[in-house]
Amino acid sequence: LLRATLYPKHPYGLPSQGTPESVSALTPEQLKAFHDKYVVAKNGVLAVYGHVQADEVKAQVEKFFADLPPGEEALTQPEPAPDFTASQTVETSKDKAQAILMIGYRGVDIFDKDLPALELIDEASSDLGSRFFVRIRENLGLAYFVGSSQVPGLVPGPFVFYLGTSPEKADQVLIELKDEVAKLAQEGLTEAELARAKEKLIGQQEIRNQSSGTFAFATALDELYGLGYDHYLSEKERVNAVTAADIKRVAQKYFLDRASVTALVRPASKEAEKNAAEDAPAANPEN
Repeated sequence: LLRATLYPKHPYGLPSQGTPESVSALTPEQLKAFHDKYVVAKNGVLAVYGHVQADEVKAQVEKFFADLPPGEEALTQPEPAPDFTASQTVETSKDKAQAILMIGYRGVDIFDKDLPALELIDEASSDLGSRFFVRIRENLGLAYFVGSSQVPGLVPGPFVFYLGTSPEKADQVLIELKDEVAKLAQEGLTEAELARAKEKLIGQQEIRNQSSGTFAFATALDELYGLGYDHYLSEKERVNAVTAADIKRVAQKYFLDRASVTALVRPASKEAEKNAAEDAPAANPEN
């Protein structure tokens, strides 16, 4: 709901698995054309990590992939997102027990110099010691979970603050969430928050890289996207170079007085009760 509003008529706003209508309409010819366009040599990166013999691997690759058509690299000019200049609030209902609230902004692409600062803001807003968690969940008891996420891509992706709460607390907790986002947008992070975020972000990367599969996947994508397979080598340096002043500048740039989407999903029964109450005639003060 949030992505469809934040990225209207753009791939980022579409459901990743399609819709019943779009999937039902697919033909074998369309699937073959898709495969023939994208599964080609110039559009792929093969990453092999682990205790292997490079010469043997190279020979096997050349043997089994020799017949792969060369083709052309895809997405060299990805579709830009349409302008988004006015904040919107969207709401729907689902047959669920919780209410989910999200506030989303346009973020950055994977090449943007502001990405490390936004990664640190994301990390600092998502752990159990974050200001969002401490105030909204621990101090006020208004949320089951609270955090943030971002999805940078070949074009700027969304940065989202989210939480889950009980339906009767949704309106109250939305005020608190917006208040905390506004404080972050104005002030950035404290030195202590920034230091903790750096330690966690760097540590998590080092843990992820211990897995050959995860490491291969990440470096293959970096190479495919144009960052270079060795992009990870400078990650620690980029993160540590971010200052509190950088965080404040970036927070103000992307969250302060910027167009956003507020999305709410309430339980269907509560929504029905709300609509019924709004449609009910006003009480007669004489009765």
